Amino acid sequence: MWPRFSEEIEAILREAGWHPGRSAFPAALPADYTLFPSAREALEEFGGLHVGTCGMGTDFARSDILFAPDLGEGLARHISQTPEGRRIYPLGEVQHGHSYLFIDEAGVPYLYSVELTKCGDSLDEGLISTLLGIRISGLNRWTITGL
Repeated sequence: MWPRFSEEIEAILREAGWHPGRSAFPAALPADYTLFPSAREALEEFGGLHVGTCGMGTDFARSDILFAPDLGEGLARHISQTPEGRRIYPLGEVQHGHSYLFIDEAGVPYLYSVELTKCGDSLDEGLISTLLGIRISGLNRWTITGL
């Protein structure tokens, strides 16, 4: 069986306090979103961690992720679902608050600033893309209007 993460990603996660089997659910949740299983699982594993650093990446800038879902409070008036109608939930902020990390009901991660951008087919892919600045091929991009 292959390891879940590359050595580089695992080192970044461990430096932030992550370890396999970690379970630390954050106390503060945004009131304007409904928690669903994929969001709960992500927050149980990564909640409260500040992972990675900003800087040069492979295809674009590396970003940090602060797993604090309450930082997404108030965003529901702008964005609450994917264009396919799947609900999303904020996991925290990226790039020191310049964008936000969301997850949908199917476990697909998205970045949001002025548009919603799929950043992987799974949260693990989203972590690789965001923390290392690697473009995952075939991703969709949608612009959310009315902000």
